[in-house]
Amino acid sequence: MLIPPEELRCPISLQLMCDPVITASGHTYERVCIEK
Repeated sequence: MLIPPEELRCPISLQLMCDPVITASGHTYERVCIEK
């Protein structure tokens, strides 16, 4: 089983990002984890 690189995992959910969003601060998160 392959483990995805840390750069492709959301730091909030720790899951592979399918819909990544880059914030103004330059961090990348999964969209559903940061939507209000």
